[in-house]
Amino acid sequence: MKKIPTNTILIIAILLITLAVVYMYWQQIKDAIAPKDATENTQSTTTVPKKTTPTKQTQSTNSNKYDALPLVLELHDVMAGVFTSVATKDQAYSKLLLLNNVQLVAVYNLFNQLYYSDSGQNLLQWIQHEGYDANTGIAQKAIAKLQTLQFKK
Repeated sequence: MKKIPTNTILIIAILLITLAVVYMYWQQIKDAIAPKDATENTQSTTTVPKKTTPTKQTQSTNSNKYDALPLVLELHDVMAGVFTSVATKDQAYSKLLLLNNVQLVAVYNLFNQLYYSDSGQNLLQWIQHEGYDANTGIAQKAIAKLQTLQFKK
């Protein structure tokens, strides 16, 4: 039987440890990005519907409906991100300003359905919690537009 050199064993061990660390890191990122299920939040007194992510198939059955999912995902990504640039946030918030009231309600409702259980905050509260405006006023305009619809908090 041929003896395996110590250097080869060491290299294999380092590679295996590196792969394990990368896999665990990837799992943490995947779990952090995925919206949490409302049933996990046992301390919440507000009833939030169980998370159901709409699929393209169910969304395409009614072509007259606005597809709020892409904007909802974009808004969550920019607000949940730690080092998201001001320009990226402004770009996402400015899309809210382009929506009519029906579309805005669809975005608001879907965002809250998917992400309310993360922090107990609705879309309006998430934007207000961001606490920046970068002298562009876009976040304040988005907040004002959401407030004109007088959503229940």
